[in-house]
Amino acid sequence: MLAPLLPFREHLPPQERAVLDSSQLLTPVIRGHASSMKCRIGLTPGVMTLISRLSCRRAGTRFNARGIDDEGNVANFVETETIVATDEWVFSHAQIRGSVPLFWEQSGLQLPGSSKITITRSPEATQPAFNLHFRALLEKYGAVHVVNLLSQQAKHGEANLSHEYNAHLEHLPSEEHRQVYITNFDFHAVTGGDFRLANNIRSLLMIPAEEFVYYLEDAVNGSVVLSQAGVFRTNCLDCLDRTNVIQGIIDQIAIDSFLGHRDQVVGEEFWVVHGGLWADTGDALSKIYAGTGALKSSFTRTGWRFQQSC
Repeated sequence: MLAPLLPFREHLPPQERAVLDSSQLLTPVIRGHASSMKCRIGLTPGVMTLISRLSCRRAGTRFNARGIDDEGNVANFVETETIVATDEWVFSHAQIRGSVPLFWEQSGLQLPGSSKITITRSPEATQPAFNLHFRALLEKYGAVHVVNLLSQQAKHGEANLSHEYNAHLEHLPSEEHRQVYITNFDFHAVTGGDFRLANNIRSLLMIPAEEFVYYLEDAVNGSVVLSQAGVFRTNCLDCLDRTNVIQGIIDQIAIDSFLGHRDQVVGEEFWVVHGGLWADTGDALSKIYAGTGALKSSFTRTGWRFQQSC
């Protein structure tokens, strides 16, 4: 809504621009979640912030909004940025989540394992919107590494959706195909209900995480030291609980890499803060997308614990 007015603002004389700004007419609004907590990096005090921005396109609640539209927008698309800042530097790492970018829907009782997944459009009719989606991601973020957490077991309804996802990635135009990668990680098969085992994904993502690096700014003079070169796009079926677990782990990998490059060590309290922020953002996004009570979750260095809450 603000987009047409921002160029108008930029061309105003400084005094008139100040008057417009003071009117608070142009107030940007983010739907999602943001929170900050104090932390320590070694002996240095800092602040850790987590910001999750939920897209206004293809909006809707769980079971009502799934998959992609003809413009390449997907349901429950969220950009999450972690910022760790001290007086000397600012670290930032961004990643995204979003529904499987195919035309699909779910029907039936809304109970685990009882709903039916239906792909509603042929591969040939889907590919143009699929290509649009990834073209937009590549333009904004650089290379994209898909982390697909759907079940790969043939008897599971998610398997066909996962198979079609991989097939459409193979049919991306050559220029886009060279910049899009995928890791299939059957979350439930690997963890078996013990979410600490989700850390097995670390070895699969360490190399791309090192290649994508992170954003780093010198806080003293404001100069950019390093820029993030790519993004992880994570999905499960609804992009809530499984996705939040893995995104928290990916975030840990990025922070560990940053700390390693600086030969800095953090204590358990640092990761408690990190886990608390990820638990809060997971609950907030669940409430928005599911439209019901969220799964209250807490993150530990080794995994996630879940407690059902109404």
